Amino acid sequence: MYIKEIASIISTANGAIAQRVHLNGRSFLRRFKKATANTPLEYIQRVKIKAAKKKLESTAKTILEVMYDIGYNDENAFRSTFKKYSGLSPKQYQRKYNKLVHALQPKSFKRQTMNFLEERLQGVKRRVSP
Repeated sequence: MYIKEIASIISTANGAIAQRVHLNGRSFLRRFKKATANTPLEYIQRVKIKAAKKKLESTAKTILEVMYDIGYNDENAFRSTFKKYSGLSPKQYQRKYNKLVHALQPKSFKRQTMNFLEERLQGVKRRVSP
């Protein structure tokens, strides 16, 4: 049922746009696809994913924050659409292209964490041993 509702909304939106530019719905879709090589829905998705890519490249926002910022409310839909148009998951894309995130998470983070845990463990051992 959900897919039928979405299709109905898209069809109504396309019809409204077609009326506004004084074309019938089929002519509008044909001309739109010829001009952009996308259906209106595909075009909107590409624009949103392009905006998401810019945010993932240039901010330290989480994937969910970016998702909500660009107008998606469904995490699975966002992730699958992102992967469809970019070839990477949002997380993979952020790791690959966001220099800010790399600066905030040094490569030696794992080593630093292990050193910290070992120091804590040695401190506990010293307190326990007689």
